[in-house]
Amino acid sequence: MSGSQSGTSGSSRVVGGFLGGLPSGEYVLHMLMAMVFGALVATFLDRANHWFDAPTRLFYAPAGVPSALRFALLIMAILVLKSGIQDAAAALRLSALRLRTSERPLNDSLSAAGPRIPGETVKPAERSSATGVEAAQPRAWMRGVLVAAGVYNLLWGAWVVFFPAALFRWTGMAPINYPQIWQCVGMLVGVYGIGYLIAARNPLRHWPIVLVGLTGKVLGPAGMCWSVTRGGLPANMAWTCLANDLLWWAPFAAILARAFINQRKAPLRNYGCRLSRFKL
Repeated sequence: MSGSQSGTSGSSRVVGGFLGGLPSGEYVLHMLMAMVFGALVATFLDRANHWFDAPTRLFYAPAGVPSALRFALLIMAILVLKSGIQDAAAALRLSALRLRTSERPLNDSLSAAGPRIPGETVKPAERSSATGVEAAQPRAWMRGVLVAAGVYNLLWGAWVVFFPAALFRWTGMAPINYPQIWQCVGMLVGVYGIGYLIAARNPLRHWPIVLVGLTGKVLGPAGMCWSVTRGGLPANMAWTCLANDLLWWAPFAAILARAFINQRKAPLRNYGCRLSRFKL
């Protein structure tokens, strides 16, 4: 009984490090919130740029916002604050738990591995081998793919931000009336690039970033195909999907498949904070 419990504990340590100590769904939620907030800040700075040259004067001038919307935003703000406090508390609990268990002996979990000296501490490598759980190591090509995707997104996003009319001239389309919207798209693409570079450090651990990226690279061509077939966009506009989306389908899907297989091998349990398995 004690051997199985300690085995589960060792597995949970591996999985806890695999997920970063927080539910994988939290990563996706926070990435989406960061992108939306970044778009809001970029739009505000563009539209309110002249405010910085205006004389300083503070006065209360409430906008005509319905009371129901004000109340909904207040509730959302309270929930976001609560979520942030829970994340901080979970991170502190996980750090404290790791410190307590880093040098703790496994008294009864290594019976299958042979006799050992009482009070002997077990190294992490011995602990993982004794419990039958090996830490997943990403392949070198996974890191290379995500680094390439990150650099590409940063360059493409910067091109759109600084030259918002270039793509429309290249495809023979009339420039849009509000280039700021297109520049926000470039900003979002650049944010994805930063996420890919972060995921490149450990693709199997940061697979939610890869999942969000692949989802966008699937939905983007779908929307492009729908617009082209209905005549909303010229056919030569679809060529942008080759390098932006279709090229990355196979490697991103392979990374997710490997992460899913490795995650299925290790059981999950409550590890000082709420952990969840993000189903693919």
